[in-house]
Amino acid sequence: MASVIDTTQKIFLIILIVALILFIPKMIFIMIGLKKQKPFKKATKKHKYAIIIPARYESKVIRGVLDSIQNQTYDKNLIDTYVIVPDNTDESINIVKEYKNTYVHILDHKVSTKGATMDSLFKLIMNNSPDYYDAYIIVDADNILDKNFVEHMNDAFDAGYDVVLGGRQNKNWKDGWVSNCSALTFSFINAMNNKARTKFKSNILISGSGLLISKKIIQENNGWPWQTLTEDYEFSQITFLKDYKACYYELAKTFDEQPNSLKQSTTQLTRWVKGHNTVDSIYRKDMIKSMKNKSTKHKFFTLDFMLSLLPMIILVIDFALFAILNLNYFIVALIIKSALWKTCILNLVLSLFGGWTLFMLYSALGLLCDRDNIRMDLKNTTITLLMSPLFFSRYIPIYIKCLNKKEVKWERIDHSTKQENENGNPLN
Repeated sequence: MASVIDTTQKIFLIILIVALILFIPKMIFIMIGLKKQKPFKKATKKHKYAIIIPARYESKVIRGVLDSIQNQTYDKNLIDTYVIVPDNTDESINIVKEYKNTYVHILDHKVSTKGATMDSLFKLIMNNSPDYYDAYIIVDADNILDKNFVEHMNDAFDAGYDVVLGGRQNKNWKDGWVSNCSALTFSFINAMNNKARTKFKSNILISGSGLLISKKIIQENNGWPWQTLTEDYEFSQITFLKDYKACYYELAKTFDEQPNSLKQSTTQLTRWVKGHNTVDSIYRKDMIKSMKNKSTKHKFFTLDFMLSLLPMIILVIDFALFAILNLNYFIVALIIKSALWKTCILNLVLSLFGGWTLFMLYSALGLLCDRDNIRMDLKNTTITLLMSPLFFSRYIPIYIKCLNKKEVKWERIDHSTKQENENGNPLN
């Protein structure tokens, strides 16, 4: 039994070293993420934009985003806003009428995804006035836009980018560790990854809200054909395959509300995981094929995009299996009355403590990279760091569940009426 335990320890350490080596590129990304992003030069042209807001019965929060659009520093005559509602019973319709240059698009058929909702409006615009707008900006109904949001988006768009993703920030930091850990997800995606990708002029991982898309893309694709559960992740892969020029710009800030209960968060994570699995199965062959193409730019970043979660997955599996095996060894040792039970307990404790600590440190790096936008006191920060391993470890059972779950619906997540974020009110 001693030799079995010894072999298990050696395999655990070998896998741990491999995972840490795979993390080296991520550490370079993180070092870049710790620095502030260099602003784009002021645009030489004021472009005309349509802001698109998919809104399913969001009358409780829709005023916040519409007010923030009205309060933009950008020329109001160059911004039109379209609120997409599911039917004529939606109470948002009456609210929209109170705002200038703001229009309602009522869906004439039932749709099952956010992508299909946007496609309906894009097709209408393409049929009537395809060249009227230079680009489109997609935001969620619960968002609040920083007053300089469109101004900064215009600077990035004028610099030649087809796609611009703004900085997505939390507006309910005081709602507890669940919402804080959920917000930390976007610190991982943007501050710890997309910022470095933009610096190296590679494409990025797109997360749907606060997203600018040039009219060229909409025209070339006759609308928005990407209609999986995670249309933003699907579109990310399209930017690689079609070589659309995309960037992340942290100064173009949107503030949005994160789920504040484990039930809401689980619903959201289930949709993300199922959507990501679906998208990967659709585009995996094309992504691999593109890497073999000599004309493909940034092959390393394409590979990193495809395998971005691999080091973390290896670490989770390594620590989890080591803990499970040592628990079994402990039980066997007790049965045969072997003194090795002490070694098993020590390995079990070290694996649990070591894994928890590593994920806490990773979360702490996320907070550091996004420190200018984090609005938590010491108590909330400590609780968030302590609970982050538990929050993100839920991906494992959710992933297993999604493998056996045939269908996951695009479900609404209720939002509060709170209009301020913890930075203060961006409408002022």
